[in-house]
Amino acid sequence: MKIRVYLLYGVLLLALLLGCNILKADRIENIVYPEKHIKEPVNTSTKEAIQSFSINNIDMLFMGVDNVCYSPLSLYFGLSMLANSTDNNSLNQIKIALNIDDVAIHNKQMQQLYQSLYTQSDQTAFLIANSLWVNKNVDIFNEYKQKIADNYYGVINKMDFTKPKEAGVLISKWISENTNHLIKPQVTVYPSTIAMLVNSIYLKDLWYYDFDERLTKEDIFYLVNNQTTIASFMNMMLYSYDIWEDDSSIFVSLPLQEFGEMFFILTKEDLLFEDYQISHSLNNYFNNGLTRKTVDTLSLKIPKCNVENDLYLIDYLKSLGLTDIFGVNADLSRMTTADAYISEVRQGTTFNINEYGIEGAAYTSIRADSADDETLDIFEFHLDRPFFFMVVNNDNIPVYIGKIMSPSY
Repeated sequence: MKIRVYLLYGVLLLALLLGCNILKADRIENIVYPEKHIKEPVNTSTKEAIQSFSINNIDMLFMGVDNVCYSPLSLYFGLSMLANSTDNNSLNQIKIALNIDDVAIHNKQMQQLYQSLYTQSDQTAFLIANSLWVNKNVDIFNEYKQKIADNYYGVINKMDFTKPKEAGVLISKWISENTNHLIKPQVTVYPSTIAMLVNSIYLKDLWYYDFDERLTKEDIFYLVNNQTTIASFMNMMLYSYDIWEDDSSIFVSLPLQEFGEMFFILTKEDLLFEDYQISHSLNNYFNNGLTRKTVDTLSLKIPKCNVENDLYLIDYLKSLGLTDIFGVNADLSRMTTADAYISEVRQGTTFNINEYGIEGAAYTSIRADSADDETLDIFEFHLDRPFFFMVVNNDNIPVYIGKIMSPSY
């Protein structure tokens, strides 16, 4: 039986605003999507910029023994919108992190990416929702709101942040509705909050090759430190199948019916998992540095699992060179005359793997506050120890990158 796979990608709350519709106290405005999917290839420079951004210092996010899932595409959309609010050194730092030269050109390229990703049919959906939540007591430049509306299909929601609890509930509800209710975040705003930008991404798709539920069995999953746990493993045999490898890891890809594919990445057994850097292998992948080989028979064993986590990303962004926007040197002068800085960058994610496909949701929030305040050669690829994964679309743009230390479902 085939079930829809839901992937919900990134909700980005940013300290900015979008223009368009006004939010009333008892309801929230929703997104108006493009009239049709525009099947044009993604601009090569945009694709390469997102690929580079996705792996830059990414090992910092995967330290520790917890499961992790991260949506680089969600964060990239949010920072792209934030770039329109900044100037001077704050802007230069964001441009370097995003790997772009000109914001106006970048806006048009992101608009093209949005249109290319947007898909909605009976079996496939990729929906991106952008919104700007504005403190009604703060003046936000119309030019800034128009850029968000025109280039990012953003709606504008004007709010009374002097009632932060009620405002947070409304924003949380909007995020939940645009991520198929997989994520129900508790958004925090303050009376001093100037603006919040929200980006959500929703994806559903099917595995191209179905797993047979009857072959799903419990078995041992080997943790670090010589410990074990029991997991429920899906099993499949694939014949004359390509795998890829480098000096430290092996890649196996499972295609999705429409969206793209999901890579499972297993470290080689002579390498301690704690010493492995996922950025090294992903860099090899994006730069054609992997070696392909065909195995006669691939025995595939993948644990059903569910990942839920919150990531606080200010330290990570500082490692990318974004320092000014988080302190007294912040320049958000293209958004407002108010003295403001970015006070929180947070991403929450839910990601499921089962026999039918993948289901996931993520939100990233960036909040701005006032500165005043072988018989045949059988190759066994058994994910019975910690592993990484990555989901890319048909243009090879990474949407999710994750680490499973201990599967749970």
